[in-house]
Amino acid sequence: MKRTNKIFIVFLVFALQMIVQHNLFAQEVLIQLSANKQVNQLSTPKNLKGDLDTLLLPFIDDFSYSSVYPDSRLWTNNQVFVNNSYGENPPSAGVATFDALDNKGLLYDFSVYSIPFSADVLTSKPINLNYTDTSLKINANTVFFSFFYQSAGLGDAPETSDSLILEFFNKNTKGWDTVWTTPGVPKMSEFKQVMIQINEQYLYKGFKFRFRNIVSLSSNLNPSFASTADHWNIDYIRIDKNRNKFDSNVRDVCYMNNMTSLLKDYESIPWHHLRNGDSTKMKDNILITFKNNDIRQARHIDTVKFLITDKWGTKKTTTISAGGKDVSAGKSLSSSYAIKQSNGKYLYKFVSTSPDSALFEVKSQIKTGDFDYKLNNELVYNQQFYDYYAYDDGSAENGYGLFGEGAKFGMVACKFVNYQPGDSLTAVKIYFNDIVKGINKKFWYYLTIWNCKNGIPNQVLYSNPDYKPTYSSEYSRPDSLHQFFTDTLRSIFPDKFGYFHDTVVTAPDTFFVGWIQTTADMLNVGWDVNRDAGYVENYANVNRIFFNTAGKWTPTSFKGALMIRPVFGSVYNKRKNSNAIESQNLLENVVVYPNPASNSFRIDVPLSEFTDVYLFDMTGKLMKYISSYQSEEIFCNELKSGLYLLKIVDKDKNSIQKKLIIHRD
Repeated sequence: MKRTNKIFIVFLVFALQMIVQHNLFAQEVLIQLSANKQVNQLSTPKNLKGDLDTLLLPFIDDFSYSSVYPDSRLWTNNQVFVNNSYGENPPSAGVATFDALDNKGLLYDFSVYSIPFSADVLTSKPINLNYTDTSLKINANTVFFSFFYQSAGLGDAPETSDSLILEFFNKNTKGWDTVWTTPGVPKMSEFKQVMIQINEQYLYKGFKFRFRNIVSLSSNLNPSFASTADHWNIDYIRIDKNRNKFDSNVRDVCYMNNMTSLLKDYESIPWHHLRNGDSTKMKDNILITFKNNDIRQARHIDTVKFLITDKWGTKKTTTISAGGKDVSAGKSLSSSYAIKQSNGKYLYKFVSTSPDSALFEVKSQIKTGDFDYKLNNELVYNQQFYDYYAYDDGSAENGYGLFGEGAKFGMVACKFVNYQPGDSLTAVKIYFNDIVKGINKKFWYYLTIWNCKNGIPNQVLYSNPDYKPTYSSEYSRPDSLHQFFTDTLRSIFPDKFGYFHDTVVTAPDTFFVGWIQTTADMLNVGWDVNRDAGYVENYANVNRIFFNTAGKWTPTSFKGALMIRPVFGSVYNKRKNSNAIESQNLLENVVVYPNPASNSFRIDVPLSEFTDVYLFDMTGKLMKYISSYQSEEIFCNELKSGLYLLKIVDKDKNSIQKKLIIHRD
């Protein structure tokens, strides 16, 4: 490390000189982008009835289920992104977002600079609107289609050349008729409702509709900016009979936003840094936001309760009950529910028998009126404890970086307070946004770690120029549609045999992780606008993200969280001998393929044997167990589409976790 620091100091002096001399136009940049990680098992709707080939009215979807894909019982395709990240003040928690990404979270293959193109499509399953069937009791003049839409929200506002389109299928022409469209408009902070009467020509058994969007990417003048853009959010689609054009009131009180971490400073921390039962890292309250969509009268929520379950350890569930709430007509209400009592004790502490990682399901449920839509009366948040610190929730709405002539040798650093000083920092997870033609993958950067002095980066603890942006999707999509790529800390110089080895940094109580650029191009790192790295409960905002393009560290001017995560201990702390070291190194090269899988998958790693393979769903339920796995095909055709967690344990008891997507058209 000493030799590394000396060499880097020479580079740093040169870099600072270059910054001062040439940094007239450098700036930090935040651009609107897309990504996701909040991926959970698809829910099963409770209100669907009808023939095998058609659905019956009412058709309702408010996208409040925990899934990145539209529900397969309502929709025939899965290109849009169902999420809690992009909607601003939505009618209910969860929206369907249209952008320039395909159903695997990558830019469409036909994406081009500046030229508008048709991107996402959301197509319904056939619906029985046959008004001549007297058993359906459909009056031909009372079938109405309504939905809420929003331009941009927390994403990127569409250009005037972009559009959102609604089409009905015409059984006579066998084509799609445009019944509504809107051009790109400025960012909307609220949702707008649309009411459309379904004319008699579409009232037949097998009626279908679809939404689609037209998008355009930024010009090739700034190719490192060109990623998904032009976001539209859709919520609360409703088709029913016995309606009229004035039937725009939605008699429903529900959750408006998802829950957030129960930790004070972070979204997630290493499990072995928390220490079982340590409540000092927890928030004092759980914040919930409700929305009364009924514009005519106030609504009462009868009860609110929270259920917290240790999914991987004891399986124990703790219930916390709270009283009801009144929500004014057409208004939202944010309520704080105390988990820290007046005597200083907490109603819940994170305690688990799970040894190296933990997952706690935090579920909130409300009881409302009998006529309410019930599928949005529950929220689920997964409090994760793995081996890293994170401020972000895993979903990138924007892209961050330094850009301009003076950005070459510019630096970005994110501050972390270490709950276990002296532990080994072994790797860094960074989320890089996918851009057209992967331009940012060409840009080398110095992965750098600094200690802290007077609240800003100071001495370099580690810096290595041998890194370039990588999309994790190129490696069998190891975690989800979009996810972080993990870069281990590597030695700068080879040993006497020419080999490079992993290394560690002994992390102090406060440190910074970031990068130093080698070009003036934007690296385009994920930026989460739904989380704020500068927020600390009960305190004023603090500076945690800094950039340096002029020889001086400056706090970022943007609110949000940089998607960069330092990884601790999970690689090195378990290594007892040279055999274990070799075994763990091999285990890190595990590949799950195909991923997404349809009916089967395999696990490929250069090891002679595994001890165990566990497959869990996202509620923590064990779905499969394979003992002494030997690379044989694993069949999953009995499992529903959704996200699953693989835990792979080798013969030396080293383990690694991979996420598996099961998807069927």
